[in-house]
Amino acid sequence: MKGKMKEKIEKLVNRHGVKKLFLAAVILSLVLFCIDRVTRDFVLLNITPKSSHTATLLQDGKVLITGRYLGGNEVEATAEIFDPKTRKFTKTGDMTIPRMYHWAVLLQDGRVLVSGGTTSGWTAAKTAEIYDPSTGVFTQIKSSGQGWPTAYPMILLNDGRVLMYRRLGLNVLERKDKKVAQLFDPKTNTFSDIRPCLGKICPNRAVLMDDGNVFLSCDTAYYNFRVSCVNQIFNPSTGRYTPTGKTKYGHRYGAVLKLANGEIGVFGGDMCVTENDCGVEIYSPSTGEFRKGANFPGNKSISSQSAVLLDNGKVLLVGGEEFIGDIETGHYLINTRAYLYDPVKDRFKRISRMHYKRGDRPILTKLKNGDVLIVGGNNSLGMEIFADPPTKLELYKYKGGK
Repeated sequence: MKGKMKEKIEKLVNRHGVKKLFLAAVILSLVLFCIDRVTRDFVLLNITPKSSHTATLLQDGKVLITGRYLGGNEVEATAEIFDPKTRKFTKTGDMTIPRMYHWAVLLQDGRVLVSGGTTSGWTAAKTAEIYDPSTGVFTQIKSSGQGWPTAYPMILLNDGRVLMYRRLGLNVLERKDKKVAQLFDPKTNTFSDIRPCLGKICPNRAVLMDDGNVFLSCDTAYYNFRVSCVNQIFNPSTGRYTPTGKTKYGHRYGAVLKLANGEIGVFGGDMCVTENDCGVEIYSPSTGEFRKGANFPGNKSISSQSAVLLDNGKVLLVGGEEFIGDIETGHYLINTRAYLYDPVKDRFKRISRMHYKRGDRPILTKLKNGDVLIVGGNNSLGMEIFADPPTKLELYKYKGGK
């Protein structure tokens, strides 16, 4: 494209002289800036489209990708390995059952625990399995026997165990089943039920804190129904929960992660109620309280984003759904936008766009070289989104301290 533009400029010079040359140079600069604006931070990768999957960084730096939703009642048990050095994907063993909306976590011994989700026919997956990278084989293990249609979050604790919760859904107030929390012990490959969270619905976002406790965050603000959800701290040593500070603004479908200084950021949300609640709130473990941080540029209301902490301490946020208009008449728009948040300066910076629209929380995996693998997400609204994932993966190219 640059070559063609150069030829056009030379023709303009021959015909119209220096003034036209200057004008053409300006136009060329704008065109190249726009092209670079789209591509300079993200690189496309070829792979079969993925939706409702997992992506787990292995100890050798490769990435295990499991599951795939094909639309209708079709779910795949396939798994692939991505090699960041060659940027190629290779087939590995299939899971023991098809899964979507499941979760996976890397264990301290290098194996991967895969649990929960939904299998073919939209039935709850009642089993768990272990992937061994040395053999490329998934092995089914015993679970509690109950279905975990949406098993999240899964948090690797400092002692090697895995904490997981099951969100009960909208009918939670009518449920008597309190078995919504479990611990997995990798030494015995067994699950045990533990005391559920505080309140009548468990928070659906969790972060391991520097002290080894787990911060559990709610995103139920501004629902049109009332549920009891409490931000709380889980102590793995005692099995006890302690209520903690509340966010001031709504962060339904927001993103949460631990920052480099040990504080926790809660980003975005379903819709802004005022122009001042469109960005981030920061939780301080030392005070147990939240403080308001910066807004997204333009006070944009963005939900279902994904966030990852980069090696330089900044936060990469990509994809999601932007709410346009007011609460009563507004609508959602899936976008390709990406942002960097600087916790030190408390400032968002818009960077170049991704190649694809990626709503519904695409999976972000930070690689050992600092790059970020971006898998999945959906590029249209409505029920058809499940059969309409972006057709390629992409990489965010990490730029170090810049």
